[in-house]
Amino acid sequence: MTLTAAALALSLAQGYPPYPPPDYTPPPPPGQRQGPPRYYPAPQQPMPRGLVALVFMPIGSSTLSSDLQGWQSTAEWQGALALELRAPRGGGRLRFGGEISDHDRILDVSLKYNFFDWSPLQPFVTIGAGAGRLGPETSWRATASISAGVDFYLTRDFFFTAELKGRGFADRSAYDPDNVYGSGVTMTTALLGAGVYF
Repeated sequence: MTLTAAALALSLAQGYPPYPPPDYTPPPPPGQRQGPPRYYPAPQQPMPRGLVALVFMPIGSSTLSSDLQGWQSTAEWQGALALELRAPRGGGRLRFGGEISDHDRILDVSLKYNFFDWSPLQPFVTIGAGAGRLGPETSWRATASISAGVDFYLTRDFFFTAELKGRGFADRSAYDPDNVYGSGVTMTTALLGAGVYF
């Protein structure tokens, strides 16, 4: 009995086993410590190109042809001014233009398409319609035109331009006293200038 009591007292005196220590990861050596996280800047987007251009073509000449007059030079000097609109990408343009010479006044709207829009050298074609007042005639004739040329971009928004344009004019009545040139009136125009997009 005494032995049993002694064994019981001894087992109660030992208490509970100690808890295991918490998991501990020692810090890395000083040479291997990681710095703050690196932040890489987002890639820069290309600058947007201008969408509205003023195109000034002060150097040019034109030749007029008609059934009555035959070939004749109507202007040793002919200039043009245009407002050109383009989308953020692509070669399509919308152009509102006017041409003036010593004798003639022409206003038109045209669709222009620049090929190789990614390149500094961009050939183009246009097709347009409008109205023109020729020489001594006081009323306006409807007109349609087609042209080809090249734009040379020195920067994203500044370019030199050269254009060769053919234009036809609507016929008027042979009995119209204001009909100076008769029917079959056409014009060929060459223009040089520069433009800048904003």
